[in-house]
Amino acid sequence: MRQKPLLIFILLLWVAAAWFTGCAGSMNSRPGAGDAANRARLEAARRLQQAITAAVKQVEAIEVYVLPGWEHTEPLIPRARYKRGTKEFRWLLDELLAARTEGTVAEALPDWRVVLRAGDRKLLALNYCSADGRIEKPGNSGVLFLTPRAKEMLALYDVGSRAQIVRRVRIGDREYPVLHCRHTEVLVKAPFPGAPTRVPPLLVAEQLVSTQSIVRSFFSEADLRHARISKREDGRTCYRVGDRLLEVYPTGGHIYRVGSEIPDAPVGFGREEAIARAEKFLEDRGIDVNRLAVEKVWTLQETRLDLSGEGGKKTGFLAYQVEFGRTLNGLPLANGDRIAVEVSDKGVTYYFNGQRKIKGTGEPRPVIPVEEALRELEANLHRAFSMGPLEEITEIRLVYYVAHPAKPQKVIPPAWAFKLGNGGRSYAYVDAHSGRMLLDY
Repeated sequence: MRQKPLLIFILLLWVAAAWFTGCAGSMNSRPGAGDAANRARLEAARRLQQAITAAVKQVEAIEVYVLPGWEHTEPLIPRARYKRGTKEFRWLLDELLAARTEGTVAEALPDWRVVLRAGDRKLLALNYCSADGRIEKPGNSGVLFLTPRAKEMLALYDVGSRAQIVRRVRIGDREYPVLHCRHTEVLVKAPFPGAPTRVPPLLVAEQLVSTQSIVRSFFSEADLRHARISKREDGRTCYRVGDRLLEVYPTGGHIYRVGSEIPDAPVGFGREEAIARAEKFLEDRGIDVNRLAVEKVWTLQETRLDLSGEGGKKTGFLAYQVEFGRTLNGLPLANGDRIAVEVSDKGVTYYFNGQRKIKGTGEPRPVIPVEEALRELEANLHRAFSMGPLEEITEIRLVYYVAHPAKPQKVIPPAWAFKLGNGGRSYAYVDAHSGRMLLDY
């Protein structure tokens, strides 16, 4: 009798186990909702891979846009365009073809759009999410995931690329191109100038101007016997005689200074007399001023309070700085190739000559469009200048770019010159042959 409760307990356990097994078997015998959804997801991903493969066979250009706004109802912001044959084009196609079906979808909306085109025909548009690296076709459930390397590179598409598309903004009744240079918006207010399609580079003479001939044009033999001579890391040789200092670069460029203090009295002559005195100074050193043109006359101004009892201020000019330039093949030589003479009542107090000796020209080569130069500027302007949140380009012209005298240069290329701001002397240069931004240092 004692065994009856035990038998009943065992029987109940067996019934419960049989019921649970039957239920599990019946659940496994039906196609699960999770399995069906997974198969549908994989099928959609497979169709997306097929669409990418088909588009890759015809694509001629790839465009990258920013998707603004949470609901993506605002216009797309163009960021990059890559044509067939470029390394960026080949790299991006390889990454799209290598997209995987495995990945984790983040709770974030896509923030980029990649468009594959053949001429004017749109082959395929893909949305990309930088949060998880997924790509998807708008209005389609298929999802693929780019490799971690592709995710990292696409997230940085807005810097370091020469293929940036220049955006445009409307201010009042006018429309201006605008560059996005990291944290700075650069408004292009200057008109795009016309330019020849092909321009030859200038070739610099190997036989440089003799350093001794330069030195003797400033100092006598008696001066040099008392001169303090020193060498700098950049190759300059410095000659100091009293308060006069001459610095000569190996390239032949040189700087001459007299004294170190700002003139203390206004000049007693005007602009035309300043130009005449500067030209006389150059002629005394064997420079043909007829081959030069006066480009700019700067003034060192002084403002003082009027202590005569009448109140107000008095403004006067302490010195003039006259800048000379030259033109070859119809293009001005810019940046380092200039002559500047500062004159005051004390005479010439500062002189800079960075002109190179030109021996001829090379073979003419194609000039890149100014739009391509602007795209290079957008990618690399931050490397050359510290800028605020908003800057302006107020002048664009084609020039010959001459490096600073401290930098050796055998070939002088044509370059697109972009003036930043209304005043000052800040210019950015892009090589009109190679399309690369030019930096002296």
